[in-house]
Amino acid sequence: DIDRSRSRITFLEEEESVLAAITKFVTLEEYLIIGKANDRFLLFGKGFDCQEVLTRVKEELEVRGGSGKDRGQFLFEGDFSAVKELILKNFS
Repeated sequence: DIDRSRSRITFLEEEESVLAAITKFVTLEEYLIIGKANDRFLLFGKGFDCQEVLTRVKEELEVRGGSGKDRGQFLFEGDFSAVKELILKNFS
């Protein structure tokens, strides 16, 4: 359950429609959700700048995508663990 998580950053692998609906149910003041659906990654943030997160990911990994402050998306064919490591190293 995301609302009871001690971490402000959550990683999920789900269907894209499920990932897009999750933020409607999160009541935390600050969170960053990184969802993976096939090769598409979705970013949802409150208190985190998703554009800054994606800029950092683009500096380190070969990805294509775009982002605004509260949400973004990118394509990456590599392993989910590489994205997790990078984001946790820079934003936790």
